[in-house]
Amino acid sequence: MTFKRPEDHRRKWDRDEYERLAAERIQEELDAQEKAKQKLPPIKRDLLRQRDYRVDLESKLGKSVVITKNTPASQTGGYYCNVCDCVVKDSINFLDHINGKKHQRNLGMSMRVERSSLDQVKKRFDVNKKKLEEKKKEYDIEQRMKELREERNTHLAGASLEGGEKKRPRSSMFCILLNLKLFAYSPMTFKRPEDHRRKWDRDEYERLAAERIQEELDAQEKAKQKLPPIKRDLLRQRDYRVDLESKLGKSVVITKNTPASQTGGYYCNVCDCVVKDSINFLDHINGKKHQRNLGMSMRVERSSLDQVKKRFDVNKKKLEEKKKEYDIEQRMKELREEEEKLKEYRKEKRKEKKRKIDEVDGGDQDPELSAIMGFSGFGSSKK
Repeated sequence: MTFKRPEDHRRKWDRDEYERLAAERIQEELDAQEKAKQKLPPIKRDLLRQRDYRVDLESKLGKSVVITKNTPASQTGGYYCNVCDCVVKDSINFLDHINGKKHQRNLGMSMRVERSSLDQVKKRFDVNKKKLEEKKKEYDIEQRMKELREERNTHLAGASLEGGEKKRPRSSMFCILLNLKLFAYSPMTFKRPEDHRRKWDRDEYERLAAERIQEELDAQEKAKQKLPPIKRDLLRQRDYRVDLESKLGKSVVITKNTPASQTGGYYCNVCDCVVKDSINFLDHINGKKHQRNLGMSMRVERSSLDQVKKRFDVNKKKLEEKKKEYDIEQRMKELREEEEKLKEYRKEKRKEKKRKIDEVDGGDQDPELSAIMGFSGFGSSKK
């Protein structure tokens, strides 16, 4: 409604348009807040599966790598994870990383494992049982020796066919039991007197192999047998005083040749160890390891009914001694004597104090002046 001059060159703002834009912006912010408040549907991840590849931890051991600023992360020192795009410096932390929650999430798996059914558990038990039976399989020694002899004869026959009559075949047999290869001339071939090579006694080596196998089997059977449990004494009360204060405030010079019992701290001669403070030392000597080294378990002897009654009687007698009633007349007499002694003590203190004041006043004044004035001192007349 205002009058506008034609030469008015200033810019005019469209207020309605800016109000509309501001209202749209406020509405967008409110919509974004409402959207942020809404809970997103949970992401469905697969169950945790077994790793189907071998983790390479040894390929870079003992190798040197030149690293520049342009070297990619996968070729630098350490273990590179291409799933998470990160480098881990040592193998322990790398295994922790690939078994961790973040790595499994990047692979699209959760940390939940599929629940096994009863049939699956039974099948797993059967597989493990078969593996144990294969490991514990006992070889028939006679059958094994027979197989080795057949292998030797087969090798001898093949050698004689290849070499003919000109070549003297040798029987070679690899002994799996003793882990060595045996060579010997065939008994059907001609032996020259100058043949100085060593001949192997097959029967002797077979006997040694059979003895060694038998020893191993005996050792396995012995290891399966459960040892009888060690019987330890019941826990007893300590019959000595624990020394915790003998080294307080003392200085000790410790060298590399100083024995452990003379170094700083509390030394336990039973376990041969040094504990740095008294609290941990008490925890140690009251602990399971120390008691086991002393030949005792952590079990306490169970008290019988008679022992409990005796303990009650002892405690009752102690309480009666503490609550012993004194004779009233005797006690009153003792109190009167104490009051008289206290009165005598106070009287002596007052006399001594008065004597000191008289000495101080008598030393300051002139005796002639006091005689002229007619008084002997400035002390009090109270007695």
